[in-house]
Amino acid sequence: MEEIIKRFVNRAHTTLADLFFRWQDESEYEDLRTYAAPLARIARDTSKSVVIEKMTKRPFGVKFHVRGVSAHMFVKKDRAGKLSVRCRY
Repeated sequence: MEEIIKRFVNRAHTTLADLFFRWQDESEYEDLRTYAAPLARIARDTSKSVVIEKMTKRPFGVKFHVRGVSAHMFVKKDRAGKLSVRCRY
């Protein structure tokens, strides 16, 4: 299960960062729920066990679960403005 989470995060982290930048520009006009679609495709390609639950605004990210274990992959910006993608489960 942990291996599947790591594989999904590895495959999806760049997409999540791209979606974060898009959200910065389009948050007034777009529905955050639509941002889950590209991540759902990556989830399906990773494992049938990865299920996307919802997108989150603060921190910007996606909640998902794998075989009953909940996880949250999110974008974090440090004080210098550098972005990183993290995952907690």
